[in-house]
Amino acid sequence: MLFRHAEGPAGVYAFALPGGTIVLLDGLVQMLGDPAVADDRILAVLGHELGHVARRHVLRRLLQTAAVSLAATVLCGATPPDWPPTCRCC
Repeated sequence: MLFRHAEGPAGVYAFALPGGTIVLLDGLVQMLGDPAVADDRILAVLGHELGHVARRHVLRRLLQTAAVSLAATVLCGATPPDWPPTCRCC
């Protein structure tokens, strides 16, 4: 698990990375407020992100994105220098 301190405006976000790393931005921790109840709220966020890790949602999303990109490239004949593609199929 990583706690990230952002320079400038703090982001209010938490996310899971491939491999199971969970990142909490400091803006989220600050937003949770009163330290007496913040621990329970942080645990709720961690539980949510652990659910994504356990269900492999990150890997699934990466594979879906790669499949869509491949399909667009095949159907439209686009290559990375031509991005965004101009579709030749319609």
